[in-house]
Amino acid sequence: NNFSLGWLTNFNVGVLITILLFDWVSFIIIEVIGICLGSAIFILTYETLPSLPVHENLSLFFYLLFCILILAPIFSRNKEQFNIKSLKDKDVLNQALEAKVAKRTEELTKALAVKDEFLNNISHEIRTPIMAFSSAADVLETSWDNLKQEDRHKAVMIVASAARRMKNLSMHLIGAVKL
Repeated sequence: NNFSLGWLTNFNVGVLITILLFDWVSFIIIEVIGICLGSAIFILTYETLPSLPVHENLSLFFYLLFCILILAPIFSRNKEQFNIKSLKDKDVLNQALEAKVAKRTEELTKALAVKDEFLNNISHEIRTPIMAFSSAADVLETSWDNLKQEDRHKAVMIVASAARRMKNLSMHLIGAVKL
């Protein structure tokens, strides 16, 4: 008849697959829609309703439906546990990434401090010879006639020494930039 054991089995397998694919709320919504659509199609395809199934098949149908409704929360609970575990795994991954970002930030902060120290040292190394040039040149310019030969020679030696120091510094900087 229309209410055979094969029909019951197909129905229950479909319900189990639906349970496995969706959470329990979606399962109930889809099940209600399916029952309504199935009933509507059944009524539309038959001009008259056939007689209700025999007592054994009807009992079997409701027994299997009851078993499925008991299994639905169990399966959906397992799926919820899986989702919770996935979220925890994502949290652990996010924490690991945040730790890496913090470490990189610390490394960048140290690199910036080293850069600042380097620039301060270079600034000092450049200003020192320039000040020597400037001071010695000012003394030579303003007091050339009043200076003894020995003092003039000292001032010129200071200028020459500062020039060599600037030359060496600039060559080291240019060499470092090329690397």
